[in-house]
Amino acid sequence: MRRKLIRRFEKLVFILEMIIVAFIVIGIIIGMTDFVYYFRDLISAETNSYELFEAFLAYSLILIVGIELILMLLYHSTRAILELILFVIARKMLVYSHTMLDLVLGTLAILMVFAILRYLLPNEAEHDIVRKVEKTYLPNVKMADIFEDWDESYDYPLDMTVADYILDQSKELGQKVEVTTAVGYKDKHIEVLELDEEGNISRVSVY
Repeated sequence: MRRKLIRRFEKLVFILEMIIVAFIVIGIIIGMTDFVYYFRDLISAETNSYELFEAFLAYSLILIVGIELILMLLYHSTRAILELILFVIARKMLVYSHTMLDLVLGTLAILMVFAILRYLLPNEAEHDIVRKVEKTYLPNVKMADIFEDWDESYDYPLDMTVADYILDQSKELGQKVEVTTAVGYKDKHIEVLELDEEGNISRVSVY
C-alpha cells in the first residue's frame, strides 16, 4: 500500500514537472522573438551601443539558463545542476560584475564548479547523488524489489535480477541488448539506459 502510494505521488510529481517544462519551453520560444528587436536596435544604435550589447548578452544568457533548467528537470542529474549553476554565474559575471571583487569572486565560483565536475563528480551514474531519486536501477537490483507482484510470477525465480530479466527476455525476442533496448513486464517497460565498457548492463529505467 505504501509503495503504491509513493508511486502515485511520483507520477504526479513527474506530470507537474513536465507541465513546468512545457511552460518554460513556450516562454523561451516566445522570448526568442525579442532577438529581432535587439538586433534592430544594435544595428540602428549610434550611441550607447555598449549598453545595448550588454542587455543583449543578459537576455541571451537568461534564455540559456532557462534551457539548462529544462535539462535539469528532465535528467535530474548532478551534472545538469552544476552546469545550470555555471551558466548562472557566467551571466552574473558578464552582465552585473562592475568591480574587480565581483570578477574575482565569480572566477573563483566558476573554478569551484569546474573542480567539482572534474574531480568530485564520479563518472559512474550509480554514484550520482541526484539520479538516485529517479526510477533508474542498477543491474543487480532484484525484480522483487522493483515490482510488488513479482512473487506472483511463477515462471521466474524470486531472486532474479533486473539485468537477468532483460537478458532472458531479449533472448526470447531475438534482439540484441544495447542502449534503448526495452522489454516488457505486464504494463511496465524496462529499458537499458547504459552499458559498461564490456557491454554489460550498468543501469536500467522502469516506466
